[in-house]
Amino acid sequence: MESQQSQRLPRIATALTAVAILCFTMLKAHVSLPGVWRAESYQHRELRPYPLQEFIDPIVWWAPLLNVIGNTALFIPVGFLAVTLASPRRPLFTAATTGFVASLAIEIAQYALAVGYSDIDDLIFNTLGALIGGLAATRLHNPKAFIWLIIVAATATIAPFVYALFA
Repeated sequence: MESQQSQRLPRIATALTAVAILCFTMLKAHVSLPGVWRAESYQHRELRPYPLQEFIDPIVWWAPLLNVIGNTALFIPVGFLAVTLASPRRPLFTAATTGFVASLAIEIAQYALAVGYSDIDDLIFNTLGALIGGLAATRLHNPKAFIWLIIVAATATIAPFVYALFA
């Protein structure tokens, strides 16, 4: 019973993280957030196979940096929770593999459904974020505070999408 109780919070965090990632990766083509993005910008299919291509001719100077930081940060919880829930023997491998596979699935789905950019940078920086999260999980002796931070951040990330869908 104690084990089930100790896994409840990470499982809630995992579910909220999955929803937050789906919102940011799949729903941006259907929900506009004024001042942040327009859904029309993501209603197409584009494959970007070359790393850091976005830095060559950005629409605005800060967009590539925001993309790198955003993709990395978005997947830190993925690696952290993969290690926290699984308690693997090779935690960094588990974190990176989980991040890579989840990111690859998202990029394929985005391309197949024509809901944005399928970008190698997303795959690279999502995997990096998961690896950072996995490293954090191996360093924290009491992960409960970080799990609560993940829950709060995921909820805050989901909220604008819920509002935009029902407004």
